[in-house]
Amino acid sequence: MPAMNIDITQTTFVYSALPNKNMSSYPFIYVGTNTIRQKSTGLLQLDLSSIPSTHVDGAFLELAVTCKTNSAVSPIYVHRVTEPFVTSSVTYNTAPAYAEAASSVKIFPSDLYSKVKIDVTELVNSFLGGAYPNYGLALTNPDDLTAVYFAADNSLYSPFLPKLTVNYAASPEAESAVCFSYNQLANVLSQIITYYPDDTVTVFTKGFAASSVTGTPYQLYSSPDGTYGGIFILLDSGVQQAVPLNSIAAVYTGDGTVYNPSMSYLTPQHFPEGCGTNIV
Repeated sequence: MPAMNIDITQTTFVYSALPNKNMSSYPFIYVGTNTIRQKSTGLLQLDLSSIPSTHVDGAFLELAVTCKTNSAVSPIYVHRVTEPFVTSSVTYNTAPAYAEAASSVKIFPSDLYSKVKIDVTELVNSFLGGAYPNYGLALTNPDDLTAVYFAADNSLYSPFLPKLTVNYAASPEAESAVCFSYNQLANVLSQIITYYPDDTVTVFTKGFAASSVTGTPYQLYSSPDGTYGGIFILLDSGVQQAVPLNSIAAVYTGDGTVYNPSMSYLTPQHFPEGCGTNIV
């Protein structure tokens, strides 16, 4: 099973004591609470573009513990960030929102000067598969008692630099450029359903005798074994019209449609050279 080590080169933290100050120049990621820095949250951005797959079997966040307050165990939670941020400018007052915790680890005093691993497989797959945009991760400690310092991306001791380790199936070439193009199409169609539910959409299909299907966007159907939708369903006067993704040539959202800036797109991965990259 191939493995990759990905350097995490965008880290910072924000804290309530200095709500307007950016902390990305500090060589640590401070997470937790103390009397000086009060409440602090770590932030990391992940570059997953080098992963040659849209699914991994395992993904682990590796962070080095360089300092810890209090002898009590520190619970560290990992969250999916839900909006964009820039590590070099974000502050406590401009910090992005994040979802409920997806994974966690307990930090003991004995973990000092060593690396801990946090399972983030579910989060990474949600980014790779397009379930959520990759806005990065947030680290929190809700105990209101302890704080943990993790080595940041600018730490002077290279063995302590933060990393993401991933394992994926032995045949990543199966995740071809063609598969990614359908994943991207499904991603766009799902957002058309969300942002333009009442607009009349025209779907043009492929073939020697090109045709089209018109209706309001209704559903993106996925098979039980599928990882993204395979059939785009429109409503035409209450009647469902089903169009397989592999037959779609173009989608027209109608006259007067204004582009919604909330639309997001999957990041292209590295694909093996060959037929897939020749035709996509």
